[in-house]
Amino acid sequence: MQSNDEQGQSVSAFLPSTDGRMIAQVRVPGGRVRAPEWEALADLSDEFGHGELRLSSHASLHIPGIEDTGALSTRLNDHGLAGTTVPAIMCSPLLPGLGELVDALVATLPASGTVFGIDAGDGAIIAKQPDLALLAAETAGSFHLVVAGQPTGLLVSREMAVDVLVSAVAHVSAPSTVGSHLGGLIQGHCEPILPPAPSRPAPIGWIQDGDHVTLGAGLRDGKLDSRLARFLAAIETDIWITPWNSLVIHGLSDGVADQVVKVLAPMGLIFDANSPWLHD
Repeated sequence: MQSNDEQGQSVSAFLPSTDGRMIAQVRVPGGRVRAPEWEALADLSDEFGHGELRLSSHASLHIPGIEDTGALSTRLNDHGLAGTTVPAIMCSPLLPGLGELVDALVATLPASGTVFGIDAGDGAIIAKQPDLALLAAETAGSFHLVVAGQPTGLLVSREMAVDVLVSAVAHVSAPSTVGSHLGGLIQGHCEPILPPAPSRPAPIGWIQDGDHVTLGAGLRDGKLDSRLARFLAAIETDIWITPWNSLVIHGLSDGVADQVVKVLAPMGLIFDANSPWLHD
């Protein structure tokens, strides 16, 4: 459960820092960052901060060292980077197909202090304690509804997922009553059990996926400099940030994946799951 003073209220796009400056919050719904956005984030971190980006525990990005918050807000908007004007959504990074559901939620849900989660079924996103979550069920195209970390025993179809979350958001503080407010939106009922959280939720290393490769890479303390961000942009593909200080890059050929590892490992990406620098 999140610690916002009042659920459903808007949150500031800037947080105070111990150095007297501000930290800009840039929400990334579902964690997907496109190549032009990495380039823009690198430029903005150099111009307004001190050339550093940080991953957050909710799979969003922070730009520290900000003095001119008004100018940065304008520039973020110019680049289509949303700050806190979109909902906060965490999503399992190994299923890029969930991006369509994330896009539908962004188009419908209000921006607020509520954190949403979409879990592929392994419990990793649920363990991050989003306020409202969908946990993939064994039945294809169905989800368990989880409210404030509690399983409700309610099944939700993918087609009705957006409507269910929109209706449920007003009842986060009373999980046991959510079902009575959803009526015909519910697909059915199930046993209210959650999977145990995986011991290593962040996918790290080389993951062969048919003819393509998915790379999982950790970042020490979730930090990367603007130079590394520009190299990520040069891969020219969408990259998913995770709530575990890591990145996931899908759909690479073996040759491109090999070059990414060779070039970016010396720059700070960690492809070894046993590295002592990786932690939740």
